[in-house]
Amino acid sequence: CRNGVCVLMFCQDKNRCSETVGSEKFKCVDVSLDDNNNCGACNLKCTSDNTANNICRGGKCNIESCKNNLTKCPRRDSSNGKILNDFICVDATTNLYCGDKCNYCEGDTYCKDGKCEKSSCPFKPNTCLNNPNNCNNRVDACGSGCIDCNQIPHAKNVSCNNETGICQFECESPFEKNNNVCGCDTDDYCVKNNTGWKNGVCREGRCALIDCLDGYEIYDGSCVKKGELCEGVRDCLQLLTNNHESHIVETGCSDDKCVVKKCEQGYHVSKDKRSCVRNEVSDCAPPDVSLSVNCNNIEKWKNVSCDLNGMCVAKSCKDGGEFKEGVCIRDTIFQEDCREDCTPDNGADISNAYTMYCRAQMSGYVGYEILSCKAGYKKVKEYKDESFCENSCSICYGEYFKGKYVYYHYVCEKQD
Repeated sequence: CRNGVCVLMFCQDKNRCSETVGSEKFKCVDVSLDDNNNCGACNLKCTSDNTANNICRGGKCNIESCKNNLTKCPRRDSSNGKILNDFICVDATTNLYCGDKCNYCEGDTYCKDGKCEKSSCPFKPNTCLNNPNNCNNRVDACGSGCIDCNQIPHAKNVSCNNETGICQFECESPFEKNNNVCGCDTDDYCVKNNTGWKNGVCREGRCALIDCLDGYEIYDGSCVKKGELCEGVRDCLQLLTNNHESHIVETGCSDDKCVVKKCEQGYHVSKDKRSCVRNEVSDCAPPDVSLSVNCNNIEKWKNVSCDLNGMCVAKSCKDGGEFKEGVCIRDTIFQEDCREDCTPDNGADISNAYTMYCRAQMSGYVGYEILSCKAGYKKVKEYKDESFCENSCSICYGEYFKGKYVYYHYVCEKQD
């Protein structure tokens, strides 16, 4: 549920496709069927244009017929005439596509009346031989192969370099320049240039994913490593951010659930770790902590507040307690300063502690935190579960460890 609307997260044996490119609405689609809007991959459209009538058959876009006296030909590499793996509708009067058989006229031949004929123009390196009366390079007759640069699919700002006889061009978005073509030219190019792909196809200059290598899974038309997805998404921040007032700074993945790891200053992580909560004197915690403190429950503190860092702060102490840097402390160990029922079973063993704080702990009770240990002992972290920390006499903290949120308190451990 996002912004009060149910959002599709998973599809079984089908692709999760957005209804339109960039849309937040999704549907389950079998891209191997005859879907002109999702032909072989999500949002890969198979639509007719001013050159061809196209139709999707079995997840592949096929040219049914060509328009405007154009001819259906296998697409060629404009630099060498090599046949690529799809078809296009072209003007079949050029050296790249000559006649209804789409012949390639090379060397000192040129296309005339649908056939390749030998040119009477003296051969010059990188110079078009297409017109016996004009041996200069033209944009529609470029280089010794007399390439028509205008026939390069998805190219723009096309010209012919008179010095080199090579087509110069830029590519329309989203196609990238790939040697002498725009976009992909072979299925192998798609597999080699996309992480985790096992099989893919090149269609009209665009790569379409079929399946992924072991250890990867399909997500929105790409392959991602298994374990990178959390609740079926890669962007937990986008999933958990419901509006611009979410106050979430950092998110993470714990037990395949998106969780908030850190909030803006003045806020702390909610108990379910799915949002940020404004700090109040009765609900106070640092930006990366979910178990909060009720500052009002600290017995020996007076005039308490919760600062921007999520820490309880006192302006003075009751009963003559020592006030230091916003907290009331005791520099000697008196268990009764905290709770009378403290034992090693519900808190840290303080018998080997030297100094400690006596302050509010996560459950709202007054608890203690070991500051230093007696000679022969060292202060170390001891990890506990959440239920222990909710009822513990000692102060618990939280942190992320190997992708999970864990809790700990400090104890005194005998040194070797």
